[in-house]
Amino acid sequence: MEQNATIEQQTQTKQEEKTQTQPAPAEKPARRTDYTLDIMREEHLEDCVKLIYDSFTKTNPLWMRFQTTYEEIAPFLRWRLQPALATQTGSILICDNKIVACQIGVDYVDYWNQRREGFPLPQMFKVITKYHDECMGKDLDPELPRNTCVMNHYTAVDPAYQSQGFYPALNKNGFRVTKLGYTNSFTITTNPITQGKSQTYKGVNNIRTVKVEDPESPLCGIQFDLIEIPLVYGDTSSSFRQQEKKTES
Repeated sequence: MEQNATIEQQTQTKQEEKTQTQPAPAEKPARRTDYTLDIMREEHLEDCVKLIYDSFTKTNPLWMRFQTTYEEIAPFLRWRLQPALATQTGSILICDNKIVACQIGVDYVDYWNQRREGFPLPQMFKVITKYHDECMGKDLDPELPRNTCVMNHYTAVDPAYQSQGFYPALNKNGFRVTKLGYTNSFTITTNPITQGKSQTYKGVNNIRTVKVEDPESPLCGIQFDLIEIPLVYGDTSSSFRQQEKKTES
């Protein structure tokens, strides 16, 4: 009996020592409320370009597959974000006296105009564009009037400010652009969280999925989803599809 008691005591002591040496679980960052949302303007452009680069190269699996330098990609990002300055379809989030998050969309008309310009693409986007083209397909209408649909290019949060509630805060940008006349937005995404919205959020519509299966492609295994997100809830029509436009006429 004494031997059993000794063994039990030793076991309990070891368990207590193990519990004491185990690190305490890391606390989740508190959700911040001390932030300001504003429209992206010319003076914010460089900070947004750097923020997108820093965020995507550290958190986006697709970008992490390419060793693209800031100098290589910054001119492309500046060019791609420029239309949002005139349409005011880009938002920034300021916290601790600096831009720590942004959501940049462009008018659907400007999106198509840029595709026709033939701006020199960094190698990463030469590869990505092929699959973006497959997502867009031939049934999307490039001739919509302005102030109808927004193409969401980037939603980025400073890696040091992750898990502090800034992604939901940026979604308020959608409510703001509805006041400009926009009713729909869409995005091409490889983010599994965003892709899941097409199954969990009312009105969100997964238009097309393209999965890279070519073993020779550096993007093999990546899935691209073209997702439509209505900005005016209750309107779930795909307003920019040629097929539906022809059906109505």
